[in-house]
Amino acid sequence: MKEFRRFVEYFNPGYVVVENVPGILRRKDESGLGEFIDELEANNYKVHFEIHEVSDYGVPQHRRRFTLIANRVSYVELEPVKEEGKTLTVRDVLGNANGFPKVEAGHRDKTEFMHTVSGLKEINLKRLEQTEKDGGTRLSYFNSDLAIDCHKHDNMNFKDSYGRMWWDRPSPTITTKFFSISNGRFAHPEENRAISLREGATLQSFPKDYVFKTTSSITKTARMIGNAVPPKYAEAIGKAIINSQA
Repeated sequence: MKEFRRFVEYFNPGYVVVENVPGILRRKDESGLGEFIDELEANNYKVHFEIHEVSDYGVPQHRRRFTLIANRVSYVELEPVKEEGKTLTVRDVLGNANGFPKVEAGHRDKTEFMHTVSGLKEINLKRLEQTEKDGGTRLSYFNSDLAIDCHKHDNMNFKDSYGRMWWDRPSPTITTKFFSISNGRFAHPEENRAISLREGATLQSFPKDYVFKTTSSITKTARMIGNAVPPKYAEAIGKAIINSQA
């Protein structure tokens, strides 16, 4: 934040945008955000800063992000432009009807579509076989030998781990570990596998024809996707700036 502030001081742009994790606002003194906002306002910027839920902006995913938009051109407080209509769900963007053929765990797609899925050990396949379709969790087997030691007889904690996504809800936050069922609710709603790289990118709102210039491992590619600002949310921020110039 201090380095970014140095660039803003030098270039004195008409608009300033910051997108980050919600924690930057909770720790704004430690992060330098508080001083940054004070300096923007002292230099005649109208500053909007808030935690936004990206599913309100055309992204089929629950993801809370801190967003700051500062404007010294029209001195109007600018907010990301919300998407009108229904909230998109997993069903709206994934599944065979949306161009995602059924594949098995460990499938490798060597095309630019990148419908590649991480492999699963036999015990994890058995866990998914026991997990109810459409939103099921590890509670289907938490009292059996299929449960990992820290989950046995525990029906209260970390229930999203090894869980399936729901068809008719936005996905959970796509993290850098979305290719792994042990790292969250990243199992396909009905197929016995984690979601693929392209499915994760689609839930991040990347167009299906977007080409990721990488020959890296699943881990590195997923990190690139999970760390990205969802394009539809970036568009909502851009619309706010463009509309203010009309």
